[in-house]
Amino acid sequence: MAGATRTSVGELRTRDSASFEQAISTKIAPIRFVSSTVGFFGRFRWAQRHGLHIGRATNGEVRANSLGESAHETPRFVFCVQVSGRGTVEQDGRRAEVGAGQVTLYRSNAPYELVFPAPGERVGVAIPAAALGVAPRSLERLTGTRLDISDPLLAAVVQSIITYENTLHAVPEAQRRHVFDLIVGGLRASLGALEERGRPDPRDELFRRAAELVEERLDDPSLGPRTVAEALFVSTRSLQQAFAASGCGVAQFIRERRLERAAGDLADPALSHVPIGDIAQRWCFGSPSHFAELVRARFGVSPRDLRTAG
Repeated sequence: MAGATRTSVGELRTRDSASFEQAISTKIAPIRFVSSTVGFFGRFRWAQRHGLHIGRATNGEVRANSLGESAHETPRFVFCVQVSGRGTVEQDGRRAEVGAGQVTLYRSNAPYELVFPAPGERVGVAIPAAALGVAPRSLERLTGTRLDISDPLLAAVVQSIITYENTLHAVPEAQRRHVFDLIVGGLRASLGALEERGRPDPRDELFRRAAELVEERLDDPSLGPRTVAEALFVSTRSLQQAFAASGCGVAQFIRERRLERAAGDLADPALSHVPIGDIAQRWCFGSPSHFAELVRARFGVSPRDLRTAG
């Protein structure tokens, strides 16, 4: 969703492959159809909130690829859950074949190819690595592979994503943010389990620990690169290096997370009586005018508009 906090939902049913291609590119990740069957049909349903995009696509035979997003776009990692039919995802020199109930991963800012040789359905969850509290390099090692659903936690999360996608279109707007939280929480937990089974890069482990600490202390005005480094007994330089692959520094990461939490409070009907200035102060934004500037730059609307949209 381009700006407001309200969840953007919609659905497209079409026999025009160009319209279907445009919808997928806008809502999930950029893509270009190379070939499709005569008599193409497609149904695409989507929901978006902040940087999280979820879509369910049902379509006939298609082959598509992408050269990746432009450098100024925030990269998103796409978890593609195959609901029915089969398909192939190729990226970074790796190729994964998936069937019903299986999941693969690709990222939006690098070339990839998707092949679906027969009619089928899939659910895609596109999300920035920072929202998962994971260093991008950790996920990049998994792109173009079929994730191991023999892991009980990941298997449960995959099934819940299919269910929650339906739930997003069945519940009132006020409840959708909680469904998004469940999806993100499930993915965070399952990725953590996958990392524990492997041998993560020490920098990835430091990023994970730092991200967890930031979440716990977002309302602490003293939180910053130095205090995070001190709490984790590492140098500020080592901490910055761990965050380098995420595309943003420690201070920017903290600011982004605070803005997202503040936006959530503004959209929460239960907090509609709380002055905007108090919410800004709660998340350590001292100046109301500066807070308003940051909100507008991040979400495209004013704090008051975020509250109205919520």
